[in-house]
Amino acid sequence: QALGYKELLAHVRGELSFNDALELAIQRTKRFARRQQRWFRRDPRVEWVTTDGLDLVVNQISLQK
Repeated sequence: QALGYKELLAHVRGELSFNDALELAIQRTKRFARRQQRWFRRDPRVEWVTTDGLDLVVNQISLQK
C-alpha cells in the first residue's frame, strides 16, 4: 500500500491545500502504522527481539535459521 498518494492527488486537483494534504497524509500514515503494530502484536509467528546489542540480535537471528 502506498501512503500519501491520495492526499497528493487531492492537492494537485485543487481539492486540498498543501498543508491540509500534508496533515491528512500524516494522520493516515500514523493510523496505518498503529494498525500494523496491532496486527504484528497479535501474530504468534512474530518474535520480538531487543536491540540493546547488535551482537545479541545477530545471534538470535542466526539461531532461527
